[in-house]
Amino acid sequence: LKQRYPVPGAPYALAYDPTTDTAWVTLTATNELVGYDIAGGEPQERHRIPTISQPDTIAIDPDTRTLYIASANGAGYQVVRM
Repeated sequence: LKQRYPVPGAPYALAYDPTTDTAWVTLTATNELVGYDIAGGEPQERHRIPTISQPDTIAIDPDTRTLYIASANGAGYQVVRM
């Protein structure tokens, strides 16, 4: 374990973008996706994006900087291009 960082809002899924050194976290309590710059010592929030209901799964294509978020309650999926 390299580091811990508190994330309120019921964090559930995590994806890492190695091209931007960003950790993407889905928050199921608030239906949001948060991007943290983790290049430095302490993570810095850089993005906060509303999502579909119950965002339980996330994947990233670092070549296109596209995030794919799937719902656990049948709300479908969401595509976010950064």
